[in-house]
Amino acid sequence: MFFQFCRLVDRLSFVGYISIVKYELHSTATFSRWFGKIKDVAVKQRILARLARVENGSFGDCKQLSGNLFELRFFFAGGLRIYYTIREEKIVLLLAGGGKTTQHKDIATAEKLMRETEV
Repeated sequence: MFFQFCRLVDRLSFVGYISIVKYELHSTATFSRWFGKIKDVAVKQRILARLARVENGSFGDCKQLSGNLFELRFFFAGGLRIYYTIREEKIVLLLAGGGKTTQHKDIATAEKLMRETEV
């Protein structure tokens, strides 16, 4: 069945229907401090790779927390989270980061930062 689906997709023409969304990443000082404290180089590389995919519109495992507050979920290094908002449909503002154990505090910080940075 899967192969039949693939053959069907191969025959379809998506020209004119696919739009590639590119995002600009901006970060708060809070996010930059959090990221700077990560000591494990491999973890930093995996986070940077994920953020590169976000720039290309591929957010992966993410969740909307409230109106315009979202979290990127990572399933390594203690369940890292990055909290962000989207501005003008093209700018991803990285607000804060943290782990699963500090999630409630990190969300409160991200909500506060989101309110403070609204235009």
